[in-house]
Amino acid sequence: MEGVSKGLALRYPLETSSISVGKIKSSQAYKEDLTWYLELYNQLKQSKFTPVHSWNNLFMKVMFTMAKTFPGIDLKTLTRQQIYDDNLPCISVKSAMEAGLLPEVKNYKRFNHNI
Repeated sequence: MEGVSKGLALRYPLETSSISVGKIKSSQAYKEDLTWYLELYNQLKQSKFTPVHSWNNLFMKVMFTMAKTFPGIDLKTLTRQQIYDDNLPCISVKSAMEAGLLPEVKNYKRFNHNI
């Protein structure tokens, strides 16, 4: 899938083609939260050797980690409506951090815009 680094694809056993990201139209505010979070994430000691280079890759990281954590989630059929209906942790960057899908960064509560 375009925008997914080879390293990201290797760290997550699901095929990158198994997620239908195109169906999940993220809001501009959500994309901006991912972009701002990305800057802080890449400053963390734990991400020193595995930086993420774009909000798209970070989004994929969240989705694959969520699918691994919650095996009932099918990334092939997941829709934005299902994310809202089931209040899935990818609904906001803040929720993803609180669910352990992403490491917490300073002042993370500001990343609360919904997908």
